[in-house]
Formats: sequence, structure tokens, C-alpha cells
Amino acid sequence: MKNIILYLFFISIIACKQKSKENQSTNTETKKENILKDITEEVLYKASGNEPAWNLIIKKKGKDLNYELKLDFDTISLTGKAELIKIKNSKTVQLLLHKKENKLPLKIEIVNEKCNDMSGNSHNTSLDFYFDATKRYVGCGDFVYKNYLEICKEPITTSNTNDSYVCFTENNNKNLNIWVSYTKGGRALKIKYKGQENPIDLHYVKTEFNDRSVISYYNEFYEGKINGKYMITHSGNWDYVTYTRGKDNKKFEFTIDHEKNPWGNKPCF
Repeated sequence: MKNIILYLFFISIIACKQKSKENQSTNTETKKENILKDITEEVLYKASGNEPAWNLIIKKKGKDLNYELKLDFDTISLTGKAELIKIKNSKTVQLLLHKKENKLPLKIEIVNEKCNDMSGNSHNTSLDFYFDATKRYVGCGDFVYKNYLEICKEPITTSNTNDSYVCFTENNNKNLNIWVSYTKGGRALKIKYKGQENPIDLHYVKTEFNDRSVISYYNEFYEGKINGKYMITHSGNWDYVTYTRGKDNKKFEFTIDHEKNPWGNKPCF
């Protein structure tokens, strides 16, 4: 009986040592995997567009994000650190691309909405941005890393800041002028009519890509109700605004005024 007890005792000791080795082995493998994750780059996001051709790749390496942005058929190439920021109560994520030669980052708004590229392929996000406040780039993209929100920085209340302005003149009435303010992400923010005391807030609805044109839709609110609708079209160097008045559905057509310093940092009037 005594021998049996000793035998079982030794067996239990051996089993414990074996279990300990297995746990050590598992912990070692887990540490190796974590180290590999820290030193291995994985693609987080891919996007591209045409007219002119451009492409963007965001890569995740540990806790850091790096980007590669190529514009104008690869004639402009930028690399550096990137940041993702959640926008509170919005389906938009703000992407900041830090440029070595400029202290101010390039801001890009990524909207979580269906986007069809010029080849007819469907993507999960759209983006619209300006480079050096003169060239506008639009396109579609997808987050390869599905849990991208987990690595976004804390939400900011809004990304809406007046960064640039475009003047427009009504096609049938040269005395009817408006300006539209845009965020650095390329989104229209406010509109003001000449002679009007205050600008009107524009509420983004959606963006469509039609051949070589980009069409964005906005609602105009007054006292909590939709007072009118705006359709803003960008095609090459030209921009157009179509306003549909809510009370009678009358349409007003506006065209960009290239002589009024488009995309300047001050209102036209």
C-alpha cells in the first residue's frame, strides 16, 4: 500500500512538471507572436482614385501607423506617420498624414459609405481631400484591418473648420453670388449668399461618382426642418452648385468664379 502511495505521488509530481513545461512553452509562443506583431507591418487601409490617378496605403506596425501616398500618376510621393481620429456622432473617420516638409498634416475624411469607383467596383468607404489647397482628389477605399476603430484616437467633437472658400455666380443672374466653405477634408460646411447676414450650415447626405464628376448632396436646415437641398458637382477644374428651394422646388444653378481666388483662406465677401 505504501509503495502504491509513493508511486502515485511521483506520478503527480511528473504530471505537474509536464504541465508547467507546457505552460512555459505556451507563454513563450505567445510572447513570440506579440513580438512578431510589433515588428511586422500589416496593411490597414487601401484607397485609390482617378483624374489624376492616385493611391494611398496605410500600414500598421505595432501601435504605429505609416502611410504611402502617391499622387498624379506617381509623380508626387509622400511617406510618413499617420493618425486615425474618431469623429463623435459621425460615420466619418479623420485621417491625418504628417508630412516631413510641412508642420501641418494633410487631413483626409474617410466616410463609411458605399462607394463605386470608375471601374464599377464597390468599396466600403469614400474619401475626398485637397493637396496644397489647389488640387482635389476623390476616390474609394477599404479597411483591410476590420478592427480599425480600436486603434483610433479619442473622438473629437467635430472636424468642421473653415479652411477654404469657393465663390459661385448664378448662371441667369450675375448679381446673385454665393460662397461655399470647405473643410480640409474636402467636405462642404457652410454656404452664404451675398447680402445675407449669416451663413447657412450644410448637412452632408451622400457622395456619388459619375464618370469624371463627383457629386455631393447636402441639406439646408431652418428651424429644425429641411428648407432646401444643395447638389455640389466637381468636374476637373470646374465646380457647380444646384440649389432646390424647399417651398416651391425652384432650382438655382451656380458656377465657380475662377477670378475670385477659389480655395482661398478668406470668404469672398
